[in-house]
Amino acid sequence: WVGREAEYEQFLRSAAVASLKEVPVGVTRPSRAYFEPGGLAESMAWKAITPGIKNGYFESYRSEIAAYELDKLLGTGLVPPTVERTFGGRKGSLQLWVEGAMTEADRKRAKAEPPDPRAWNAQVHKVRLLHQLTFNTDSHNVRNLLVDRSFRLYAIDASRAFAVYGEL
Repeated sequence: WVGREAEYEQFLRSAAVASLKEVPVGVTRPSRAYFEPGGLAESMAWKAITPGIKNGYFESYRSEIAAYELDKLLGTGLVPPTVERTFGGRKGSLQLWVEGAMTEADRKRAKAEPPDPRAWNAQVHKVRLLHQLTFNTDSHNVRNLLVDRSFRLYAIDASRAFAVYGEL
């Protein structure tokens, strides 16, 4: 999607959703939205999290969108395209599903080592910078980082980012 953000964003905003399936992991209870075949993407992550404090944490679907917009400004390409959309009468965020990726936890369990440690470390540092700038309080590097077959990193799950707390 890098270099084609506007095209993917438009697709996310307008493509017909064929089905919705609950994702079995995640505190915020995301769903996976599947699109009709033949479009730019097969599926997206759907989060309809009303902004507010839940279980002591600020959560919002809008934080997902803000993290993507910041990532675009930084030019890191870590956060998959994410837009606001109304589905089933609820506003939420739709984020491109990274097909064929595994979590960082799965990569570690498989003992899959990146072929270029320097390039890998540079990506990890960009992820850390993104999490610091977004004040993402739920930045589990093992579950909220995805790794594709070419060892490219993707930062997902920013629903607890951009919270305002009384002290740093």
